Amino acid sequence: MSLAIDRLRARFNSRLPLPAALRDEWLAVLADADGDAVSAGLVASGEWLFIAHLPLAMRWSVDADAPTVGEQWQVQLRQAIEQALADDDDTQVIRYRGRAEALADLLYRSALGERRRQWAWQRMHLLEDVGVSGAQALAAGIAILVGEPQQVWPVLHRLLSAERETAALSALLRALPASAWASLFAASPRTAAYASAEHSVERGAATATATAAWSAAAFDSGLRSLLRASAEARDLLRWAAARGHFAARHLDPLSVMLAALVWSAAATPTATVRGRLFAARAELLAAIAIGDVAGTHRLARSAAQPAGEPVRAGEEGPAPAGPLAAIAEPEAVPALPESPGAIDWHGTDWGGALFWLARLAADGALEWLAEQPALPGDALPLLLRAAADGLGVPTDDPARAAFCGGQLPPGDTPPALDEYAAMLLAGWSAWLDEQAPELAPPRLQSVCRRRGRIRFEPGWIELLLPLDAVDTSIRRLGLDLDPGWLPWLACVLRIRYE
Repeated sequence: MSLAIDRLRARFNSRLPLPAALRDEWLAVLADADGDAVSAGLVASGEWLFIAHLPLAMRWSVDADAPTVGEQWQVQLRQAIEQALADDDDTQVIRYRGRAEALADLLYRSALGERRRQWAWQRMHLLEDVGVSGAQALAAGIAILVGEPQQVWPVLHRLLSAERETAALSALLRALPASAWASLFAASPRTAAYASAEHSVERGAATATATAAWSAAAFDSGLRSLLRASAEARDLLRWAAARGHFAARHLDPLSVMLAALVWSAAATPTATVRGRLFAARAELLAAIAIGDVAGTHRLARSAAQPAGEPVRAGEEGPAPAGPLAAIAEPEAVPALPESPGAIDWHGTDWGGALFWLARLAADGALEWLAEQPALPGDALPLLLRAAADGLGVPTDDPARAAFCGGQLPPGDTPPALDEYAAMLLAGWSAWLDEQAPELAPPRLQSVCRRRGRIRFEPGWIELLLPLDAVDTSIRRLGLDLDPGWLPWLACVLRIRYE
C-alpha cells in the first residue's frame, strides 16, 4: 500500500529544549512509515482508503533512538486507523474498492449536488480542486469516463443496480443531457453500437431495412424472452412500469442500457445490434404502457385527490433547467450498495485457461468472425464457450464463464464455430510443443490447470493466483501477463499473483 499523509501536524511537548536536529530526525522517521505494514489486513490490493483527520498521541523519551520511535509510530498509527474504521463515520472515513466504485460515487453524489466527498476525489485526481459545484464535478467525472472506456460499463451497471435503494440512476438521468449520455455510450464497446443505432433512428436516418428490423424486433418473441429471462432486465422493466412518465422521457438511454444488460454490442453484427436494441425498446414501451393502465385503474378507484409517487433521493422537484444544472445539496445521501460480486471470490482449478484470451484475439479470431455473415449475432461468446469446452474447463468451474467475459451465452454452438475453436486449440497445442517442450504433456492442459480465485463484476474480471504458482516456462512465453482492458470483449481481465 502507498501511504500518503497530506498534512502532518506535529506538536512536541518537552520539559527541556528540543534540539532542531533531533526534531527533524523524528519528523523524518514519522514520514517514512511503512505503508504495507500499517495497512496489512486493513486495505486490499487496489483499494483506496481516505481518512480526513486522524488524531494520535505518543510518548517517548528524549533520548530514544530513531528506530524505536519509528516502531512505536507504526504500531500506534495502525491502531488509530483501526479505530477510525471501527467508528464507521463516513464523513471522516471513505473507502473505495476500486476506481470504478469511486467514479460511480462521484457521478451519483454530484448529480444530486452533494459535495462532501470532493476532498477524497481530488486526492484520487478525479477533480482538480475541491469546492466546485455538483454540476462541475459531474462534468469532470463524465470526461474521465469518456477517456477510460474500460470503466464506463462497470460504473453505469453499478448505478443501475443501485436504483432500487438510492435512485442513483434517476438522479443521473435527470442531471445529464443527451449529449453526455451519447458520449458515455460511444466510449464503451459494450454500448457503442447500440448508441449508434439509436442515433440513426433519432436523426431520422433509419432506412427501410432499419424500420423493418424495428417491426420484426417488436414482435420477436425470442429476443424479448431473452430480455425477460434476465433478472436485472426484469428489475429495470418493473421500474419502468412503476415510473412510466419518467421512463418515457428517458426512453433512449434506457433502451441502450437495457439491451447492454443482456448483450454486449462488442464484435456484434449491425443487424443483430439493431434487433436487440429495438427489442429492448419494445419491452420498455410495453412496460410503460402496462404501468399507465395500472395507474389509470388506481386513479379511477380513488375518490380522494391522488398523492404523488414516492419521492426518493434525486427525484424531487422539476428537471434541471439546463445541461448539468446545479441541484441544491441534500442533507443526507444514502451510500451506494455493494456492487454484486464485488467481494465474492470463487475458487477455480482452471485459472490458466484465461491466459489464452489475449492470444485468441492475436490469432485472428475476430477477423475470421467478421468474415462469416452466416453465423449468429452472438458468434463471439459462442466461440469463446466452444474454446473453453475444448480446453477442458468443467461446466461448474467459474473459469468457463470468465472465459466468455463473465456470462455464458445460451443456445447451441454452430458446427463452424466448433471447428474453428478446435483449429485454434490445435494451433496453441502445437505452439506449446515447439516453444515449451519442458511442460508436462498434454501441455495445453498443463497451462490451463492452475488453482486460484476468480472475482466477477460487470465489465471486470480478476484472477488471483498464488505467488508460488509462478511457472517460469509460462512466464517466458508471456502467457500469464496481465492483459488488462480487452475492448473486443468489453471487459477488463486482471491476472495477479500474490
